[in-house]
Parts: sequence; structure tokens; C-alpha cells
Amino acid sequence: MIDKQTQATDSPVYRADIDGLRAIAVVAVMLFHAGIDWLPGGFLGVDVFFVISGYLITSLVASQVADGTFSYRDFYRRRIARLLPSLAITLIVVYAVGFLLYDPHTFDRLGKEVLFAAFGVANLLFAQGIDYFAQNTGSRPLTHLWSLGVEEQFYLVWPTAIALLLSWKRTFLALILAALLGSLVLSELAARSDATAAYFLPQYRVYELLLGALLAIVQRQSNRFTLAANRVRLRQVYTVLAFVLLAAPMLMLSPDSVVPGFNALWSCIGAAMLIANRSGGPLGRVLSSRLLVGIGLISYPLYLYHQPVQSFLHELRPATGPATTLAIVALIAIPLAWLTYRFIERPVRRLARSPRTGIRLAVVGTLVSAILGTAVLGMLTARQNGFPWRFAMLNPFAYEVTKQNRRTFDDAFELGYQIKEGERGRILFVGDSLMQQYVLPVSKTLGIAPDAVDVVARGGCVLLKGVDFQDKFADISCTDLRESLYALDKSYDHVVITQGWQLYEGDIINAPQMSTEVERWRGFLSDTIAHFETRADNIIVIGAHPNVTGTEALRPTLLLREGAYKKAMRDLEVTNLEHLEIGRAYFDDVVGSHTLISPEDLFCTPDCVLHDKDWSYFRDNAHIGASSMEHVLGKLRPML
Repeated sequence: MIDKQTQATDSPVYRADIDGLRAIAVVAVMLFHAGIDWLPGGFLGVDVFFVISGYLITSLVASQVADGTFSYRDFYRRRIARLLPSLAITLIVVYAVGFLLYDPHTFDRLGKEVLFAAFGVANLLFAQGIDYFAQNTGSRPLTHLWSLGVEEQFYLVWPTAIALLLSWKRTFLALILAALLGSLVLSELAARSDATAAYFLPQYRVYELLLGALLAIVQRQSNRFTLAANRVRLRQVYTVLAFVLLAAPMLMLSPDSVVPGFNALWSCIGAAMLIANRSGGPLGRVLSSRLLVGIGLISYPLYLYHQPVQSFLHELRPATGPATTLAIVALIAIPLAWLTYRFIERPVRRLARSPRTGIRLAVVGTLVSAILGTAVLGMLTARQNGFPWRFAMLNPFAYEVTKQNRRTFDDAFELGYQIKEGERGRILFVGDSLMQQYVLPVSKTLGIAPDAVDVVARGGCVLLKGVDFQDKFADISCTDLRESLYALDKSYDHVVITQGWQLYEGDIINAPQMSTEVERWRGFLSDTIAHFETRADNIIVIGAHPNVTGTEALRPTLLLREGAYKKAMRDLEVTNLEHLEIGRAYFDDVVGSHTLISPEDLFCTPDCVLHDKDWSYFRDNAHIGASSMEHVLGKLRPML
């Protein structure tokens, strides 16, 4: 989120219309996060914030440098007073709610995110392995802090650049323009080759900040960017064009679009044009209206708060529709943001500008201590694997649920390329997280010890031969795994292949257009089977996986009670039985004489059995837990 300086003391000239522009940007982001389908590109509101931030920071620093009043100490003191109060509140509250609602694995991940967010580098963490558009918002309440990281990293470099180069005048403008164009080209290239890095890393976003900076420097050196007040018709055309450039990409783009790059540039240009129009015009008057200015004034805490509120709402009520979600989030986040702005942000900024050195130091020290304290909490949480003792001490039943839900794969195996030396092996497993859950039961059924098992696996990764896969995770490269797998010169008694066949729509660049979800895999799966036919005595393919609804109510939290768990367990239901039947026919045809295991036979033949009256077999809507082990073993024995 972008620093929004709303006081005249923080900016050479206060602009109410810029607060109105912030309001449009934050509302666009809220609509997008709520899932409002008529604004699929609402995420570009963050890009608009970057332009505003680049403009205001450059205007402020350039003015002070020119006047000889610029001070790094004062600059960073103002940034601390501006950014840290709401950020500290966000991190502390999210951590506390996560302590209550999250299982150890999710709380462990939250701890890492709190740690990185506290130090302003959340974007660097997220660039290593999440898809901003695909992650479950219920367990990602801090993903939006990537943008705050980009901005804080910009703050570390840009004031020095202005102080050193402002006197160069035209040369400085040329340097800004060159850096802007270079970042834009890099952003476009990265968005097409590594979408995750392009979205989160600062080098691919700096062109948006520099666009605002360029405008600020040009306006300092020339007033030609300000439309004459008497050119009414021109001003009207100009403001309409600016707003169209700003809004059209938000209406036309979607999470599947190539962003940031050139697609994000148009909204940024529209925002810069509106900022450049100092004389206002019709749209300027709208942007300066009391409603939009009011939202703009609270837009920073509103941005910080809305995503956690929505995430925790998803945790508690996952079926809430977009309109209802937006209404609930707005009713909670807007009053909290106003209270924060009125009673925390403004008083803290006043104290940070106090003429008394002791007061200024106390404010800065308190804020820095609060942020460092949250960082320590996050670090300890991550180091202690999400504090599993929370459940053992505070809710023994939930603790038992965590044990029953554990991933059996993690008991003996690791992610990635785990191939043992030798020319011959007993068994090789290939696939994503849905494959991982069958590694232990299948190998145990075949009488193969864990230390004789080879695995090439990673969640969210398609490893079929010939797939051109757009990888949205970066912790372990899916492409590298695939290349190593098909370069492997080793034979096996058994090779087991499966994945989420109903997943990855839009991620397979060379996928054919087929009538059903499973049909698009025919060529890839056939090529994969053909590859291993000369390297394995037996090929086992695990077919279409059931989708189970109702598992959200079974997740272990400190609030979970046995009665509620048992009731929710009885309400579990498989929602894709027709898909499973279609999948069975498809896999029978493709697999041919090789071995096919249909998960439908494990859980829904003849009737669906999803629990043993004590524990659910499913830990979420698709993945099974340790509680299912005996049931799955009993079903597998006659099949293998």
C-alpha cells in the first residue's frame, strides 16, 4: 500500500483531488478482493497508488532539497510516524486472530509473513512462492503488504537519488525517463516469463513510482503540464480521457492478463494525467468532493485492514458471496480505519513533529519497538512450527484433530527431486500434492519401505511430459523438476503418476481446447506413460479425485469443539460424482493395460464413506489426512 501524505506539512501543496484519487484506488482494490466480477482489474488500484506515492515523495523531497531544508532524519521520522502505527495494529491483530483460528502449519506460515512484513520485505517473501491471484484469501491475510514492501524499498533509494541529481535538471529528467522505460520493458518481459517475480519485485514496479516522480520534476521545472483555466472544453476532454485511461484497464483486464508491464501502464498514465491537472475541471471537482476526500484520508489504514477482515471472514464463513463480503468488510474496515486515522495516526504525526526532541524520540522509539516486537513474534512462531502446543494446552480435542489431519507424506518424504543412486529402483512417484498423499499408502500396500521410495513432487506443479506450464510458485522450480525427471536414466518396478486433474486451467500454455477437464490431459498423459513404459515394469495412474464440501468447518482451531466437529463431519459431501464417472471412462481408455486406481473406488464405491464416525478422512476439500490411512490401505490391497 502506498504512503498517502494528507497533511500540508507533509507535502508542498495539499491536493484534495489526490485524496479523491486515492479513494478510487482503494475502493477498486476492495471490489477486486471481494470478487466483484464487473471490476476484474481492480487490482490496478495499487498501481495507481504507486504513481501517487512517487509524485508526492518526489515533490516533497525535491522542494526541501531545493530549499536546503532536506534531512534524512526528518524524512524517515515522518515515514515511521506515517506508516508504522496502522501497520503495527494490522500485524498485531492478524497475529492474535491467527493464534486462535489457524492450525500449526498455517500459523507457521503466518509467522514468516509477519516477520517479513514488519521489516518491509513481504514482497520478497511472496515472490518466492505464491500466486497473488490464486491463493486462498482465508489463510493469506497479509498478501496485500507486498505493495508496502515495494514502497519502503523505494524510500531507501529515491531520496538520495533526488538529493544527488536534482541539480542536473534536464539530465536528471533523462535519467528518470531512462530508468522508467528500462523498468517498464523489464516488467513486460518478466510478466511473460516469471509472473510471480514480476508482480512482487521492486525492479518491475519502479516504473510506476517513477512516472509520478517524473511528473513532479517536470512540474517543478515547467508549468506547461497545467491546463489553462480558461480552456474549458480542452479541460473537459482531457479529464474524460484521463479517467478512461485510469478506469478502462480495471474493467477490461483480469487476473489472467499479463501484468504489470504495459497492461498496467495505462491506468498509471491516467492517474498521472489527473494529478497533472491542477486546475481541476469537472472530474477534479468530483475527486475533491467530501465523500471521496474522506475515504482518501483513511485510505492507508483502510487498505491495511480490509484484506485481513476479508480473510478472517472467509475463514469463518467461506460461502459468503462477493456483494455480502464487500458489505461486511466495508462495515468493519471503514469505521476501524476512521478511528485509527482520527485517534492514532493524526496524534502520532503531531507528536512526531513536536519541537521537543524527547517527544519525537519517544514516538519513534515506541513505534519501532512495536514493529520489532511483532517481528520477534513472527520469527519465534516460524521457528517453533506454528506453536503446536497451543492446541495441546488450550484445546486437546483440536490438538487431536491436528494429528489426524497431518500429511502422511511429511512423515518420511521430502518435496522436490528425491532420487536415490543406482540404475534400478523399487518405485517412483510423480505428481503434485494430490500425489503426495498416496505415497505412503501405495508404497506400504506394495511392501516397499520408505527408504526405497523415489519421489519427484511439488504442490502446484504439473510434471507430465511435454507440458508448457506457467509456474506460479518459485520455491522449487517446476520446470527444473520436469527436466530432471525426464533426463533420469533409471528403471523401476513401479511408477505412480497422478495430479489434480481438475486444476491448472489457464496455467498450461499448450493445453488443447477440450470438452471436459480431464480430456485436455490425454496427449500429455499418453506421452508420459509412453516414456515410462520402457523404464518400469508396472505403471500406476491414479485417476480423478473427489471434491468434498464441508471440510472448512473441520479445520483445527482453538475455537473448535468436538460436538461441532462431529456434526460438520456428518455433513460432508462429494460434489463432483459426475466428474468422477467421466474421469473413470477417460482414464480407462488412456491407461489401457496399465494399472488404474480410481479414488472414487476408495471413497465412493458403492456409497461415499468420508469418515470413520470419529475423524474425517479429508483434511480439506481435496486432500486426505493421516486418519484415512487404514481405510485407504484396506481399499488398495485388492487393487494392487
